[in-house]
Amino acid sequence: MQSPLVSIGLPVYNGSDYLEGAIDSILTQTYGNIELLISDNGSTDNSQQIIRTAARQDGRVKTFIGRQNRGAAWNYNKVFFESSGAYFKWAAHDDLLHNLFVEECVNVMKKRPDVVLCFSRWADIDDKSNRIADKSAHPASLSADKITRFRNLIDLSHICEQVFGIIRRDALAGTRLIEAYADSDRVLLAELSLAGQFCEVPEILFYHRVHREGSVEKAPDRRSRAVWFDPSMKGVLYPFWRELLEYFRTPGRARMTMYERVQCHFEVCRWGFRRRRQLLKDLDFGLRSSVKKVLRIKRENS
Repeated sequence: MQSPLVSIGLPVYNGSDYLEGAIDSILTQTYGNIELLISDNGSTDNSQQIIRTAARQDGRVKTFIGRQNRGAAWNYNKVFFESSGAYFKWAAHDDLLHNLFVEECVNVMKKRPDVVLCFSRWADIDDKSNRIADKSAHPASLSADKITRFRNLIDLSHICEQVFGIIRRDALAGTRLIEAYADSDRVLLAELSLAGQFCEVPEILFYHRVHREGSVEKAPDRRSRAVWFDPSMKGVLYPFWRELLEYFRTPGRARMTMYERVQCHFEVCRWGFRRRRQLLKDLDFGLRSSVKKVLRIKRENS
């Protein structure tokens, strides 16, 4: 039996409204040498039934059914750890792929060994799959210069749909993957940008769904997003400080010259200066929360 070249990991939690469409768009790709790994995080809706049906109908589907919601970070990493392909792609339960997406991206990856991540231009769609807006990556994220890529990808105005492209397995395995804090996908993209080139297929082959039940809409601020990544992440959180720390750590994990590492750290310092208000708000929130906790404990013990 031929080993799959491309592994596609689909983590899901209560995604039955769009899950069948997402699975179908993957299994009808013109490039067929794939495996689809679906990990359910203890869904309470109809997701598990949909997953089991897909596995019965197509031998390329592997399923992993959890009993509890362990958070998006755990689930995203689960499907990667279970995969075997030389190329890997994450898929969201509510997005759709054009049937040429995998074929076009794989063609690029085979021709260009310098490319670690390949994606296409994309369109935002609504809950009825109506096309809202066409989008593409910022040109700086596609630069041949790794410092330029890093500078662009740590910027908060940058959107993260590229994380749903096709990634070289060895490059992804050298990262910290998706960690349990808000915007860890943004940090992952920055880390990948130091490992190699990004490439964008000019055609729109990816459809990113924007709807009221989406993760960003349900968790609009960083503290609630941290809980989405890991339900145990409650209490006092310092999301901007955590992101700053991870950006500082990222150059140290990459193969680069000392001068390039200094340049990256300089860009992180600039990031911290531009986000100084958010960093101060983190400290203020943490101090107030700590004081409230101490006062509550005193009242309970009095």
